[in-house]
Amino acid sequence: MLITIIGSVLVLGGGGYFGIKQYQGYRIKKAEKEKLANENKKIDDERQSKLQEILDSQSKELEKQKLEINALKNKPPIIIKNTEKIPTDSTGLSRADIIAQWTSNIAYIECTFILTGSDSFLSKMRAWGIDTRPVTLGGSGFVRAIQTKYSPSPIVTIITNRHVLNAHNGFSYPNSCEVTLPDNHKYTFGAEDVYYQTVKGDDDPGSGIEFIDGQPFSIPKTDAGFLWVKNPDQYIQSIATKPKLCDAFPRIGDDIIVLGYPGIGATIGITATEGIVSGMENDFFVTSAKVEHGNSGGVALYKDQNCYFGIPTFTRTGAVESLARILNYKKTFVGGY
Repeated sequence: MLITIIGSVLVLGGGGYFGIKQYQGYRIKKAEKEKLANENKKIDDERQSKLQEILDSQSKELEKQKLEINALKNKPPIIIKNTEKIPTDSTGLSRADIIAQWTSNIAYIECTFILTGSDSFLSKMRAWGIDTRPVTLGGSGFVRAIQTKYSPSPIVTIITNRHVLNAHNGFSYPNSCEVTLPDNHKYTFGAEDVYYQTVKGDDDPGSGIEFIDGQPFSIPKTDAGFLWVKNPDQYIQSIATKPKLCDAFPRIGDDIIVLGYPGIGATIGITATEGIVSGMENDFFVTSAKVEHGNSGGVALYKDQNCYFGIPTFTRTGAVESLARILNYKKTFVGGY
């Protein structure tokens, strides 16, 4: 009996021991799970808090932007006055637009010339191969009001090349000239209305005479002249003040447009040629634009600024005008004299 009781106690005691150990392991695992859950909850709470801060910040920024947008909507418009110099590439006009703007100021000039002088002088001219008979020649000009030291107010002029107002190799002067503007506006000039731009040395006898291919040519140092419109009507007065002169001149490589009347291209109306400034030569811009008898004396435009920068003129090869010279307007009457 005693042995049975002791065995029972041992059996029960061993089961209780192992039961207690299991219970303790359960409590430890439960505590670890609770700790991990608490840590995860803490991390989640921190994440939620940060997310809420971000959302609150974005909400405040959106509200601020709404207020700024509403303020801009209610703000009166700002008027910007253009007081600065226009950039060289900012006109935004097409080539056709520019030509249309300048057409009214381009004149067709037709003059009658009679070479006068002694019989011996005329005989000598004929001996050199110069045709001494009266001749009528044409060219182009530019309507512009200019200020001179001889007049208290600007005078209306037709500016052109001097050689347009000379014939017989430069030895004769116009007896009369007729100028035609677009829309068939016509003006008549006598010999007393013709003036030339002169520089020191131009008036010295023989100073400007050059022999080319065996013929003498009277070539002035400045190839500029003008017809003085002494009684301008309202039409020519209104267009004479419009043209814009260039403040900055084109550089080598810049685009230019030359406008004048035929001799090249079409037989009536304005002729336009274009090119670039190829180089500089004394008072001249050398250009690839076509310049011949018809548009010589017309208008040379700096395309990017839509402004007038000189008189299309020429260099002589024999008795033929060749292309590619534009006289700087500041060397002419355009800038005053």
